[in-house]
Amino acid sequence: MSRILVRLALAAAALPLLTLAPPAGAAPADERPATAQRAPAVHQTVPQIVREKPAETLRTKGCWRRISGLPASQTARVKVWIERLTVAGDWVHVGDSTTSTILSGCGTGRTTIHSIGCNRSVNKYSYRSRVDVDLVGRADSPEVGVSPVREIQCFV
Repeated sequence: MSRILVRLALAAAALPLLTLAPPAGAAPADERPATAQRAPAVHQTVPQIVREKPAETLRTKGCWRRISGLPASQTARVKVWIERLTVAGDWVHVGDSTTSTILSGCGTGRTTIHSIGCNRSVNKYSYRSRVDVDLVGRADSPEVGVSPVREIQCFV
C-alpha cells in the first residue's frame, strides 16, 4: 500500500503547479502568436534531501542556477523545508524552514541548508524537500522546486 502512495505522490509531484487558462475570448493556445507563449525560464531550482549518519539528521539543500537574462550579480532568497508523507497520503511540513540570500550556483557558500534531527526507526518514511527561489528585485513565478521522494529510516 505504501508503494502505491509513493507512486501517487511522485505522479502528483510531476504535475504542473500552476495552470493558466487563456482570458475569455482569447484564441486557443495553438492559434496564438509566439509572443503570447510562456516566457522562457531565467533560473533553475535545485532541491536535494539526504540523511546524515551517525548524527541521525535529515538535511536538505537548495540552490539556484542562472539560465538566461540575469546578471552574474543577481541574488535570490532561497527557502528550503522538509515534508513527510502521511499514511493518509498528504504531505506535511516537518520542522522549521531556512531562508538565505545567495548568488547563482550550487557550490560552497551558494546553497541554503536546513537540518532537522530525527529518531532512528525500523520503519521507512517518505520524505521530500521543497525549495522556493525568489529573485531579489525581480518578479518571478510562484513555482516551488520539489526533490525526488526518498524513503528514509528516520522519523521526524
